[in-house]
Amino acid sequence: PGQPVWVGENTIWLASADQHRIERFEFVEGAIGVPLQAIALEKRDLSLAGRTWPMALAPLGEGHWWALVKVNMMTAGGLARFDEQGRFTASAKLPEGADLTAVTRLGQHLVAADLEGPALHRLSLTGTDATPFGSDEFQAELRAHGREIKQWFQWQHWAQWALIGAPILGIGVLLLLGERTPLRPPAFDRTAAVAVAACAPMPTGEVVIGLTASYRSLLRRMNWITLPMLVVAPLLFAFAFRVDALPPPLQVMTAVMIALCWGSVLGVLWLTRWSLSRELRVSRDTVSYWRAGRAVASCRLDQCHTDGRSLLVGNETVTLRLRDPVFDAELVQAHILSHLPPERWVGRGRLGWMQYRTFMRVHPIGATLLMLAFALTLALEFVPRAWWGDFWQRLSAFWGG
Repeated sequence: PGQPVWVGENTIWLASADQHRIERFEFVEGAIGVPLQAIALEKRDLSLAGRTWPMALAPLGEGHWWALVKVNMMTAGGLARFDEQGRFTASAKLPEGADLTAVTRLGQHLVAADLEGPALHRLSLTGTDATPFGSDEFQAELRAHGREIKQWFQWQHWAQWALIGAPILGIGVLLLLGERTPLRPPAFDRTAAVAVAACAPMPTGEVVIGLTASYRSLLRRMNWITLPMLVVAPLLFAFAFRVDALPPPLQVMTAVMIALCWGSVLGVLWLTRWSLSRELRVSRDTVSYWRAGRAVASCRLDQCHTDGRSLLVGNETVTLRLRDPVFDAELVQAHILSHLPPERWVGRGRLGWMQYRTFMRVHPIGATLLMLAFALTLALEFVPRAWWGDFWQRLSAFWGG
């Protein structure tokens, strides 16, 4: 229920948002039963202008009321006048873009709280003549608070776009750098592999191919950047946004976020150790991929696929080089790539598709959830909120029979 309004000693009116009704109850011997009267809010009622979610009530006397009503997704709050016979007769005239969230009667006026701004409006009991409520100092304080709220929402909007765009941009930059920056020899290409294959016999014993010294150094340098950011950035955030002035629940949430950031330092250190423990092992005609002293994938050497940048070993994709080789280039060329049949050399797009199909086969639930999460993120960004409200309302009606 929304805001309750007492009428007399035993009568109470409630704005029941989820039921799209305004209901009247009677207390009998301290107990409340089923509603004695229910006024339904329907979309076809022109006085409601599509607002069918009642949130609060303000009595006018003589059986007339103002109801604060919203559209789906609880936005665009407005005021609709009704009588106790269930007839909606008028809508209040509000400033453009208003989104009311509370209303009460104060003497011979109505006072309504508006999320847009935020602002407080004073209206006549007829729902007209909306003017700012309070002194000039109070209005200035509200405007300053509104600027802080807009800043928060701007950060939230940027964060949504960063969630979508930053990975795509980063991948694009890496691909661009990989195309335009010449690799240090030896380069992984099919021509060189064919030339080596003629004089490179299959290995008889186990060959262990580890990470290059330059790649190990790169991972360690990344730690020197990441770890200070995880420690200092939350404190700068708390200082910049004046967390000490927030309500206690938000202060607790911020403290938890800072603790999570500091706790993730251990995760970064573990991830670095895990990344540094990778290696490829070639034994006779089999290649296997090892992490942290454990084989995570293996297959016959002539069953691997490569595009010269990555190697598909069973169900795992192994990055052979970024800008510089990740694994020892000479050993990779001599003991793996030189023994791959020509049909195992594929284009980058085809290898990416093969990686995706492998991921779908090995982790079908995870792949499906990943696609759904990405699609939902785009939908929440671009699909109007009112549409989502209509969708959930129809779904609820269907589910409820």
